Formats: sequence, structure tokens, C-alpha cells
Amino acid sequence: MLTTVTDRNEELLQAWQARDLDGMMAHYWNSPDLFTIGQSGQVTKGWDQAQAFQEGFFKVASAIDVDHGGWHQTGGESGLLSSSPYTLTITLQDGGQQRLEGWYVNPRQPIDDTWLVVYEYVTANAQLT
Repeated sequence: MLTTVTDRNEELLQAWQARDLDGMMAHYWNSPDLFTIGQSGQVTKGWDQAQAFQEGFFKVASAIDVDHGGWHQTGGESGLLSSSPYTLTITLQDGGQQRLEGWYVNPRQPIDDTWLVVYEYVTANAQLT
């Protein structure tokens, strides 16, 4: 179970870095109850809003590079909470760059035999102590 969710999280990050919207969104619960909080505090409610937000992000980012410090996981067969410290470098379409650090957190649940993200939270400038 832990290995499966770790693999799913790695696949999610790879799809995000590749700016593969369909591949990325395949990791999220396709429900109006999906809830995400982004690094700058933006909130999406539902799969459609989450997809629209990512689509807009991909339009302004020409490259995404994520370095993370490994997955910390807890939970059981009914759900698993994953978190990882990250450093994110975004290259914008205009050539500018942004560098962000924080924690990425996602609870996943087994839905239709697939571990899907049901909630997502991204912090800014958080450090492990």
C-alpha cells in the first residue's frame, strides 16, 4: 500500500513537471468534493475547478522543476496521508523564474481500486525542524 501510494505520488509529480494535464488530473478524485489549497492560498472546490486552475498555470509556465525530500506517509487501508518538503522552480513563458519552497500534502483514498487525491494542500516557505 505505501509503495503503491508513493509510486502514485511520483507519477503525479512527473505528470505535473511534464505539464501533462490529463496525466496529472488522473490522480485526483473526479468529484465536486475535491478540495485544494495552493501555495499562495488559492482554493479550488471540485475536480473541474482544480483542472481549470492547473490549465491556467500551465499556460504561464514553460517549465516546472520539482525537487522533493521524500514522502512521509501515515494511514491505513481506508486512506493515506502523504507529505513531502519541496523546492519548486517555475520558468515562466516570459523567461522569468520563480523559486518556491514548502510542503506538499495530499490525503489519498482508494476509490474504484485507485488511490486518488481527495484533498491537497501546498505550503510556502515551511521548513522541517
